[in-house]
Amino acid sequence: MGVAFDWVQDEPTENDEMFDVEGVNVFIDKKTVNKTPYINIDYGNFPWGDDFIINYSK
Repeated sequence: MGVAFDWVQDEPTENDEMFDVEGVNVFIDKKTVNKTPYINIDYGNFPWGDDFIINYSK
């Protein structure tokens, strides 16, 4: 498992799927979602600050 996605700071489009994580909307490209059978998105407090951790398995 590991980070599967590049972070992009843009407006979501119809090509993105939305996930509600701890009340924050996280958008991931639908192509990535469709080819990745398991996606886990966690939000937590880490030594570097609050952050999202996105894990996947193939």
